[in-house]
Formats: sequence, structure tokens, C-alpha cells
Amino acid sequence: MNYKELYTITEDLLSKSLTADEFIKHYNDLQQSNNIFADNEYKPLTYRIQCNDDNNDDIMSYNDIVSCNDKLYNMLMNNIINHDNIDRSYNRDNKLQNKSLHKIMTTLIQQNYKCEHVTTAWVKIYEIYERFNIFSYFNPNNLLKIFFICELPGAFIFATNHFIRTKTHLKYDWNAESLNPNIRGDGFKDMFGLVRRYKDNYDFGPLDGDITKEENIYYYSNKYKVDLILSDCGIDVSDKLYEQEKENLIIFKSKIKMALNMLNNGGIFIFKTHTLLMKSSIEHLYLLYKSFKDVYIVKPQSSKKYSNEIYIICINKEYGDYNIINISDIPIEILKCIYKANENMIYKHMYSNNINIIKGKYWDNLPEQIINIIQMEKIYVMENFIKSLNIVSINDNDRLIQY
Repeated sequence: MNYKELYTITEDLLSKSLTADEFIKHYNDLQQSNNIFADNEYKPLTYRIQCNDDNNDDIMSYNDIVSCNDKLYNMLMNNIINHDNIDRSYNRDNKLQNKSLHKIMTTLIQQNYKCEHVTTAWVKIYEIYERFNIFSYFNPNNLLKIFFICELPGAFIFATNHFIRTKTHLKYDWNAESLNPNIRGDGFKDMFGLVRRYKDNYDFGPLDGDITKEENIYYYSNKYKVDLILSDCGIDVSDKLYEQEKENLIIFKSKIKMALNMLNNGGIFIFKTHTLLMKSSIEHLYLLYKSFKDVYIVKPQSSKKYSNEIYIICINKEYGDYNIINISDIPIEILKCIYKANENMIYKHMYSNNINIIKGKYWDNLPEQIINIIQMEKIYVMENFIKSLNIVSINDNDRLIQY
């Protein structure tokens, strides 16, 4: 069952006025027949961009893509607004519970495997490394050169070091850039002491590290040639989630321009973005498709389910020209593929929001036993997820920060 179907089920459930007992019956029936709650809420999604016809008769031209994307955007906007308007104890408790779950997850990983400064970002990139076997693409006889974009306070650096040191025989060198904390007051600080400890590895460029400025893009593009580029940056628009793509578009384009200029042939580029509904977003994604052997759109399991964030994984760079092709000239099969990925990612987000709204409607009247079952489902999924990461403890002398 795909997320469009699951979303339809939750919409139907939202349209009903049920007593607490009736809701419990629906909950148990749906959980048995569709496993509609925890498992599907936290399931990862992966789509490979490829030229194959999915027989979607609703999309026959570029204009159809525009129309379908507009519908998706309006649905997402209304769903987010409805979700944000919940004012019940469950919504407050659930936000705390989800934060608590992520805190439990990161704490368990850090304590059990001697990891450094584990955050949700740390877990997301580690999950991607494990699931996509990223480091198997690099020759162990060569020095692996890595560049991190917008990398403060440094979660991706810590996770990368942990993975390489414990699960590969690779030797690597790294550099990172970010908004200069000594100049800009709107960026992250050196919370973990990486800049202080590795001042020669951090390069804030000729200005302030802002990658949306052409002078900085030119500087990094000409100074560094690397094998792996990673970026988790974005503008916080948590008060208007449906505008994330628009507000982050300039960063999205800047990261792609830097990566195509800086990556060696065979290189890998992994970065965070949000929905892919805008014309410019689709054109730049197609540019990546033309430049790399494989491109994946991914929603990691560790990504917060109420977030629009997704990750683009580009493997084996083959070309590097920054030539944008107009969306009307992109093959319709590729547009269909991108739309299908977009559609399921957005329906998953709306489905998760609906689950939250449904539980919020009945939370105050649910017996403690059912509340405990709902919470234990989340913990069960989290524990199994941690096992799936296959994390190995790191030796003290392989840590980045020695105590």
C-alpha cells in the first residue's frame, strides 16, 4: 500500500465523529490490516531517477506536471495548516514525545558505541552511508578527499569519521566551510570545538562562508577538487513549512553549482533539500541526473516525519557542466519519475500529519493502555532501526576530539 492510499484512509478516518471506543476499534482494525501507524510512519523512502514510463496517464506533458505539482503544493499547504492548528494536549505531548524519542535514540547510540556528539543529523548521514554502502565506491589505495558545506556545529564530520574509522580501511582528509561564526551572528557556533581543534581544516572563504554569494562559490570551486561532498544546510522556516522549497532555492542551486565544479570524476554528492515542486528545482535535479551515473531521492528513516526534508544522493560523477535545461525540454519519462517520488514523499508527510491529528482528536479520552501501546510502537521501531545501522564502537585514538 502506497502513501497516497494510506493518506486516503486517514482522511476518511478524520471525517468520522467517533467515540473513544469506536476509535480504538478502528485503530486495532487498521493496525492489523494495514499496519497504518508506527511502521509506516517511520518507514524510509527511496526513489532512483531513471527514464522509464510508469504509465501515469495523468501526466502527458510539461503542462500536466505544472498542474499536478500545483495540486500537490495546495494539498500540502492545507494539510500543514490544519496540523499546525491542532490545540489539544496530544499535540503538545506528541511533540515532546517525538523530541524525547530522538533524544533517547541519539543518547543510546552515543553511549553504546562511544560516538562523538550524536545528533539527528549524525544519525541521518550514518544511515545513508550504511544503506547505500557509500564508501565502497572509493579506492582504498587512494586518499579520500571530503568537503563539507555549511558544516557547523559538525555532526556530519563526526558521523563520517566514525563510519570510516570503524567500517573501512580508507585514509581520508577533509575540509569544511560554514558561515563564519566570528563574522555572522545568524549561523551555528563552534559548539563541539571542531574549528578550535581543526582550524586548518575549516575554510570560511574570502568573505563570510555564505555559499549564496558568487565570490564564495568561485573561491571554493577553484581551490578544492574532492571525491565526496556533503551538505546538510538550509534556512529554518519552521513557522511556514510549505514555503521551505522556495526559501531554500538559492541554497539548493548554490550547493549544486559548487559540487559540479569541485567534484572529481567518480565523485559522490549528498545533500539535504525539501520538496521538488518548483520549475527551477526540477531543472537542477535533471542537471544532476545528467551529471551522475545514479541519482536517488531519499527520505531517511531517522528524518523527522513531520519535516519536508529529503536527501539527494548523487553517485559517480561523469560530467560537470553547469548548463540548465529548460523544464519543457526534459524527457517526460524523467518528469514522471520525479513527480512520482515527489508525490509519495508529500503524501507520506501528509499521512504522518493526519495520524497526529487523528490521535489528537481522541488523545484526552484514550485509556492509558492504548496510549502506552502507541508509545511502545515508536520505541520498538526505534530500537530495530538502531540495530539496522550496524554501528561499531570507535577506538579512543580514532576520535576527532581527544579528552
